Amino acid sequence: LSSLLDTDVTREDEKLPPGVGGQLRLAYLLQSQLIRDRDLRRTLLEGLAEGVILWDDSGTPVMSNSAVRELWGHAPVLDDVMTAAAIEDPRLAASVETEFSHAGRHLELRLRSLDEGHLALLSDLSDRQELERQRREMQRLVSHQLKTPLASIAGFGSMLERYTVSESELQHIAGTIRTEAERLGEMVRRFLDLERLATDHWDDERTAVALSELVGQRCEVLAQGPQGGARTINVDGDSAARIIGVPQLLVELVDNLVSNALKYSADDADVTVSVTAANGQVVLSVADRGPGIPEAAIPRLFERFFRVPGTDVAGTGLGLALVKEVAEWHDAQIQVESELGRGTTFELRFPAADE
Repeated sequence: LSSLLDTDVTREDEKLPPGVGGQLRLAYLLQSQLIRDRDLRRTLLEGLAEGVILWDDSGTPVMSNSAVRELWGHAPVLDDVMTAAAIEDPRLAASVETEFSHAGRHLELRLRSLDEGHLALLSDLSDRQELERQRREMQRLVSHQLKTPLASIAGFGSMLERYTVSESELQHIAGTIRTEAERLGEMVRRFLDLERLATDHWDDERTAVALSELVGQRCEVLAQGPQGGARTINVDGDSAARIIGVPQLLVELVDNLVSNALKYSADDADVTVSVTAANGQVVLSVADRGPGIPEAAIPRLFERFFRVPGTDVAGTGLGLALVKEVAEWHDAQIQVESELGRGTTFELRFPAADE
């Protein structure tokens, strides 16, 4: 109260006339100031991403913000938090800092003992932990993926230095070195494409794209390539299907999906590609009649370097990761349906461009 009286309320009071009216006016101003302070504290607490919770001396929650309810589901009693965090007794120390898992989340708890209760700050470290896991996995995978072609190139180069080889052997070695170098180049290019998608590099290149026309052109090119072989690419395009996007990125997306369908299909199996427009969406579908994908592998298909176990088709493991990044950049949703022995269908749903 004394702190309030030292503020503008006191100066306002100096202007008030004495008597009951002046006292009522002062009480009203004091109440208004208390309400403003309470609302300010509530706004500050609700604006925090971290959960803040205050318990009384018995461990009953007396105050918490909405972040606590998002992280825990409700305002927990102190004993529940102590049990989850494996804390024996917070009263034994003035403060406790620890990390623990609860309801599928990795949480950080900072607990402080007060004169009459305890105050805690809960932070969700799940995303940070997942990013760290992905970073370590990426380092491991990159090291492994780059090491193999580099070792092959170095080994054949050493062979040329130390031994005399025949013309046929020289052609074989040169072909292997070229193939491995192209594989390294493809990896580096895809890495750069993935990293550029994380920036605003492509924002200025957005334009209206007739997706069916783009898909038709790419399928015609791919059908003539080495992967086309005796296979037929059946294309069904809706000329009205238009989206807002970057043609260069969409070419990468289409090439990866159709190339995968060709690679994993039998020599005489057709690949079906369609583009349709309906209900404000443009749907790109790529279906093959290949061996199919095990259900357990589908959730990991778009991870960098992931290869379906048992596959013997050459690849970098980055193509579908790039497809996912390009699709998300265009606000498209991806759905995969597959049946072992019958084939796989990738379906992408883009927001249609306005008329």
